Amino acid sequence: WDSNIVQKWENDAIHHDYDKLPNGNILAILWSKLEKPMGWMKGGIPGTEYEGGVILSETIVEMNPQGKIVWKWVADDHLNPDEYPVCPLDYRQRWLHANSLQYMPPDNPIFPGKDLILLSLRQPSAAIIIDKGTGNVLWRYGGYIPGEWGRLGHQHSFYRIGGKIGADRKDLPGYGNLLVFDN
Repeated sequence: WDSNIVQKWENDAIHHDYDKLPNGNILAILWSKLEKPMGWMKGGIPGTEYEGGVILSETIVEMNPQGKIVWKWVADDHLNPDEYPVCPLDYRQRWLHANSLQYMPPDNPIFPGKDLILLSLRQPSAAIIIDKGTGNVLWRYGGYIPGEWGRLGHQHSFYRIGGKIGADRKDLPGYGNLLVFDN
């Protein structure tokens, strides 16, 4: 790179993580304003929203090297708030607070044949796998719902061994397993 900028995309809503796709595009996590009525989101400490009752949600975007958004997934459109309540000890300023994402190509060992996105959600203490083709959640672990409570606790990163940032290292011990940093 010789200290040269090779790609730049500025957006104040980008936070925490991104992943480079095999086609050269970038997946990134963006804050987005929750566009649902105030009572829609469950959990958290009542009255701790941003000024005016604003709550942030998540949008995942795929952008090409020119910075054009070519695909997006809006959490509010795909996740049921009853299944993703915020930890009862947390502020309500952010519904999901995604901390990490990872693209998994169709040759992935988890759901072969599907383009997937692994997403770590801090506020509901859950991790999900999204089918990029449909936007549907195919797998979930953790959360503040019966049967899942206490599996995770405000985890930060959730990755598949052998696949972050374009590398597909099938030779790594544990290839295909999921690894979590649960702080």
